[in-house]
Amino acid sequence: QRHKQDTSSPSSEMWRVAASLVVVLAGSSHGGLMSCSVRADAKDSATLERFLQNGIGVNAGPGECGERPILGQHIAMSVVPYVVADHISNPAPEKPLVLTFVGPTGVGKSFLADRLADSIFNPRINAGTTMQQQWTDGNWNPKALLGKPNTLFISAVDYRDRTTKQWHEYLDQKIRKQVHKCKRSLIVLDEVHFFPLDTLEYLIELTDFKQPIEDATYGTIDFSHAIFLFTSNTGATNISAVYNTLLGSGRDRTEIEYRDFTEVLEDELALSEPVLVSKNRVDYYIPFLPMGHTELSEAIEWTLERLKCTGVAQRKFDALEWDAGTVQWLSRTDGSHSYNLTEAGLSRVAQHVQAAIGVPIDRALRKSSARKPSADTSAPQSRVAVAVHSDGTKRPTVTVDIVKPTPGEDASKSSGDL
Repeated sequence: QRHKQDTSSPSSEMWRVAASLVVVLAGSSHGGLMSCSVRADAKDSATLERFLQNGIGVNAGPGECGERPILGQHIAMSVVPYVVADHISNPAPEKPLVLTFVGPTGVGKSFLADRLADSIFNPRINAGTTMQQQWTDGNWNPKALLGKPNTLFISAVDYRDRTTKQWHEYLDQKIRKQVHKCKRSLIVLDEVHFFPLDTLEYLIELTDFKQPIEDATYGTIDFSHAIFLFTSNTGATNISAVYNTLLGSGRDRTEIEYRDFTEVLEDELALSEPVLVSKNRVDYYIPFLPMGHTELSEAIEWTLERLKCTGVAQRKFDALEWDAGTVQWLSRTDGSHSYNLTEAGLSRVAQHVQAAIGVPIDRALRKSSARKPSADTSAPQSRVAVAVHSDGTKRPTVTVDIVKPTPGEDASKSSGDL
């Protein structure tokens, strides 16, 4: 009440924080169990596959412009939703589900892990990040995982400045606390190829608890309902080699199957991360394919659509169009750009499009004085249309067309009328 009456009061920030705490505490009642309960519809594999592919809207980002689809990883999508749905629908699983996502950098391993957390758990208050912080220039921010009460995200970065003993104590405390808080937790261990081998052995031993254990701090802990997800770049070179060989033999990308990589992954991991193989704890090694030109073009088209959606939502412009030559130039891998996007991965696409298209659009809008406030607030506002053009060989050019309303014209026309 006081905050509503006097927002200029020095204590208004205190009241705002207090109100936020009320919301957070309300969402974490009953020991926080409500925040990590499993979605009933996610127990259906077909529904979960749809959630994973297209998202469910909780991380839509600025302007609610939709979520990036999973691009080019049909093998992962043919396995993950089905084994996860089977595990979370099992009232008494024998052991935790252990998955390893293996493949090159930037092809969507961490992204799919985050999408998995959103898809299998009920909507919750994200205590760690705001909606805007989860997206940077239209690109998903992996740190968003840190604030999710149903998900524990541990990276090799956390190992810095710790001795091996301190590192193991840190892991033990974090994982036990997480599973105590929410027995159906998703525990993501990112970039395990940087973990010491004895750390991997310790983690694998955790996944072998088939019966509840008694912990001096947290009491009874049951690991069997949890999902452990390792991501690793190990085997990326061999995955790319097998992938290119299969393409060279006439196979289409979508015809390449999970079983095509089983032997090469087990051989590679047996050398570099032997504990993962020798202990037989990992249920599925999921290969992530390198990004091809088709997947790169699809990612660029999606990023341009998001640029358009957010620009309209923020009232920068009313319409944005681009031609095929623009996508062709953006997706070139012949050395025209300072890096090869098919090697840099999807994580660089948003930055690439923002630098090549987003920044020039903002510059052109400033030069054209588009959306400059009018002294007469009742006057219909000009409509702004932006066009991006390239012949595929040259850097795209941006033009801004400002359509001023004529007297008596209905200013409520849609952007399609442009």
